[in-house]
Amino acid sequence: MDRRTHFDTIALSCITYLESFPECREVLFQCGDPASISVEFEAWERKHAPCRLPRDLKEFYSMFNGISLSWHVEADERLLSIGSIKINHFEQIKKTPVEGILLSNAWHDHITGLPDLRHCVAFSLVTSCEVGDIVLLYKDCVIDNVQHGSGPNPAADNDFNGGRHYYSDKPTVWFIDLSARWHYVCGSFTHYLRLEVTHLGIYGWQLVFTPEGLQHDTEQWMNLFCKERLLIDLHGRHKLLLRNEMDRLK
Repeated sequence: MDRRTHFDTIALSCITYLESFPECREVLFQCGDPASISVEFEAWERKHAPCRLPRDLKEFYSMFNGISLSWHVEADERLLSIGSIKINHFEQIKKTPVEGILLSNAWHDHITGLPDLRHCVAFSLVTSCEVGDIVLLYKDCVIDNVQHGSGPNPAADNDFNGGRHYYSDKPTVWFIDLSARWHYVCGSFTHYLRLEVTHLGIYGWQLVFTPEGLQHDTEQWMNLFCKERLLIDLHGRHKLLLRNEMDRLK
């Protein structure tokens, strides 16, 4: 099975679905070679110890060393780029500055408090998208007064933020918009990939997790190509606005 077919199989047949629309043109899929990826896993974890890669992310990179699925539609005899499903190549999963403002949202009721960015480490998962970046955020499990080389990986322990160490293999996924505001998206890489696929990578879909919500153009394209997902997003948006109004009236 070639990698394009393999990805289509595990990604809810999104390629087949897009190609079923007569308006769609040039559904292009690219991915890197995962041949030596297990060696790179070990090198990454030594470099960024004590942070460890989550299991589902390792499984993905064992099949695809990054992906890029882009698609276009034909309108007025022109090709318009509408969406892109993208995950960075593994070598692009690099530490990113942890700065800005964290915002909560009502999409995830189990989020009871925002993490302290001073006690977090983040790595790029999707970069160069039109509306911001997607990152893996490692937080919690903070240990003070740990001497260098005394952790679970003495040969490679790094000191983060003045000697604090972060022991977690379950990073959460956050969206950083162009104003450096951080928005919680979901609790795992698998959940994020599912969201990206069900939104068909339509440009701007990540804005659904911001206070402002989806832009008009994004809603229009979603209404045409993934209406059920749009209805879910609009329902969640309605819940968010209702909750904010109730909080205001208290």
